[in-house]
Amino acid sequence: MSCEQNEIIDLDWVHVPAHMLSDPSIQFLVRARSVSAETIVNANNTLKRMIAENDPGAAQTMLQSLTPTQSKVLDYIVKQYKGAGMSPTSDEIRNQMGWSSNNSAVMAINALIKKGYVQKERGKWRSVIPVFNSKRKKV
Repeated sequence: MSCEQNEIIDLDWVHVPAHMLSDPSIQFLVRARSVSAETIVNANNTLKRMIAENDPGAAQTMLQSLTPTQSKVLDYIVKQYKGAGMSPTSDEIRNQMGWSSNNSAVMAINALIKKGYVQKERGKWRSVIPVFNSKRKKV
């Protein structure tokens, strides 16, 4: 990581001075914290899914509402998943939504993951799996 000596790296949960990022102990802790945060998100999403599977009415109160754009992206993911048997890539979502940046699709997917509507296996292609549709019904 090339940073100025006095620059501070913001990791959402703590500010790490750039000059400390070369310390192996700091590097280990930053990596461990990132993995832990991902584990917590995955556990929360799995818990939401299990509750909704056993109490269908719970999804109505448990899931956060979607923006209109998130709803359109989710509807497209569900349609592709049900129709083609696999989820669309972020590039296909970008094309469908008419966006110029692939980052917009990635951000939409991440928002849907965070809200519990979809799950994704990290590092796998076409691994976005819809759990609920935009009407909060189990897929």
